[in-house]
Amino acid sequence: MLKYDAITIGKSVTAHREHLGMSIKTLARKTGISVIRIKKIEAGERRPHIASLAWIAWVLGMTIDDLVTAEIAHEKSTEN
Repeated sequence: MLKYDAITIGKSVTAHREHLGMSIKTLARKTGISVIRIKKIEAGERRPHIASLAWIAWVLGMTIDDLVTAEIAHEKSTEN
């Protein structure tokens, strides 16, 4: 089973959002999640509910698996 933590998810959300040139405010508006909650998710202070994670992934054009594993894959590639 894939385990992930709030920091991993936060880094991944931030990286993908910034890659798309999307502001936190835009992500919040498109997902229906408050700006404050998005900021806490990105900072790793809050682990999002699965429904929130699904909305974030959808708005960023990816799946939940992509969002969770993207940061893990990046970390593994930088370890070598």
